[in-house]
Amino acid sequence: MNYILLVLLILLTPYWQMKSNQFNYMPYSEFKQKFQLGSASTEQLHPVTMQLSQTMHKDTIKGLELLLAVDENVINSFQNKIDDISKILIPAFKKSLQSKGRIFLIGSGSSGRLAIDLAAKANNANQVIGIIAGGDAAVVRAKEGFEDSENDGKSAIFKFNLNAKDTVVLISGSGSASFNVGCGNFAADLGANVYYFYNSTEIPVRTSNLFNRKNNPITPLLVDIGPQAISGSTRLQAATLAIIFLGYSLKMAFSQDLDLQYKNILLVGMLDAISKIKLQLNEMKKIILQEVKRFSNPVANFRRLRDYSDQGYVTMLAPLNSIREVFIDTTETSPTFSTNALRRESEIKKKRPEFQAYLIGGDDNKVAWQNLLAREIIKEDKFETMQFLLSNKSIGFNSYSNRPTKKGNMVFGVCKLLGNENISDDLITSVKDAKINGATTIMLMVCDNKISDEQLKITKNISDLYILLEDLPNDDFGIIHSFALKIILNLISNSSMILMNKVFGNRMIDVNPSNYKLVDRSMRIITDIWKNSFPANKIDDENLYNTIQQLYIKKKERQEQGLYVPSIINITLNLLHKNKTPDNFEEILDLIEKNNESLSFLDINWS
Repeated sequence: MNYILLVLLILLTPYWQMKSNQFNYMPYSEFKQKFQLGSASTEQLHPVTMQLSQTMHKDTIKGLELLLAVDENVINSFQNKIDDISKILIPAFKKSLQSKGRIFLIGSGSSGRLAIDLAAKANNANQVIGIIAGGDAAVVRAKEGFEDSENDGKSAIFKFNLNAKDTVVLISGSGSASFNVGCGNFAADLGANVYYFYNSTEIPVRTSNLFNRKNNPITPLLVDIGPQAISGSTRLQAATLAIIFLGYSLKMAFSQDLDLQYKNILLVGMLDAISKIKLQLNEMKKIILQEVKRFSNPVANFRRLRDYSDQGYVTMLAPLNSIREVFIDTTETSPTFSTNALRRESEIKKKRPEFQAYLIGGDDNKVAWQNLLAREIIKEDKFETMQFLLSNKSIGFNSYSNRPTKKGNMVFGVCKLLGNENISDDLITSVKDAKINGATTIMLMVCDNKISDEQLKITKNISDLYILLEDLPNDDFGIIHSFALKIILNLISNSSMILMNKVFGNRMIDVNPSNYKLVDRSMRIITDIWKNSFPANKIDDENLYNTIQQLYIKKKERQEQGLYVPSIINITLNLLHKNKTPDNFEEILDLIEKNNESLSFLDINWS
């Protein structure tokens, strides 16, 4: 019997390792050859935000202005490059639509979520299909390891029987995802028309090989957006760029008559959105400080290793027209900032997620998922996907009814109001009940008209604070409103995490090295910070790689027990400072907890 179990364990180990994010890391020599991405444009340090965290701690408004300045630059990139991209994509999209072929939008992480969103906006489930690495459940909970796997890329589209009528667009901010390479090669081998939308002039060889295929080479669509406001965080400007470029091209492909004014409509609308957001920065500051106050409360669970109380949680509620923008922001918060991921129904003993979003409307969880995806759940993904409760009407351990929404927590209502549309009764009731229960309630609303006096009165009645963007131009594809809402959500979530010491300068020191791209990023951030603080003490790259590997395994083991663990970057810097090894893991965790994750022992004057 024991022999049989041993054989099964050996056979299943490679699969388990892949799903558990590669506890068995590749040798350093191989990693060095394949995954050194420091030259990628998106991984560089933006000169505007070099002092972001220091500025944000001194003056929240000035910190918000720095972030918004980088967001505004996305509009310039759209204006300068959209004609080059759309003249390639629009004919390809039209050809597939006219020949009864299909358009596939494919990506990992934020790129995959916006692929799902754009496909849903196209409102044609039979011809526009969004695919995310890790399966449909990855829309709400980031999946580890899949981005690094070419085989997973191939498997994700194998079932669709691609042919020459189909168009495939691969999406990646850095252009480094192995998942996309597997998708691209497989689709091109079947004769599909394949394009790669990415944002960095420097890309790995495995990606550039796609463009040099002997048969049916893949077409590169490069828009170099430059560094992100927070280094490497492609859920920010790179994701925004993909939404507006690909959304524009899809809308134009579906148009019977070429609307030459659409580009100008988007440009004017996005500039108007930025101007209106700037007028809301004081209100946004209040919201951010309230969020930080909830997380920083000694009673809250934010930095605790277990759930000791029902305080310190942020819950987002949104109807169908806004929920995907919410998930594009909140899902990535977990791996980016070492907060806890959304839980499956079976994960009763694990620490609750600090951020969780629910879809307003729809009693049945299956229907809620189908509405979110704007298509049926992919058959192979159905079991896992249904483990995550999406609708606020769902019943279960992770249901909204069991979510902490009393004093010491925050509840956001998020919606777009078009025409004479009113806030849904369900959203009003849910936010109002949370306020009665003692939660701090926030309303985020984007409208294409002036909100009625009655609706404004309701908003003020149910919320402690609110952001209202009125008279914002709308467009047929909803790009302007998505652009505005995404930026508002990004500003709030990133600023609160910066004030919780999860960003240093404009470096994501809380990044979780759950794939090789993030291991590489973690190594570069650690080396850069250490070099500037202690230039005489050099770090050996191979030892650093092995240290991160050991710490990741320890962190993963604690997380499997439902325990909070700070970022590996923070842990490593503290180990280096105290001249300790990964064997001192528990000791360093205690030290970090006492210091509220601050890196105050580092004395750096960034230039």
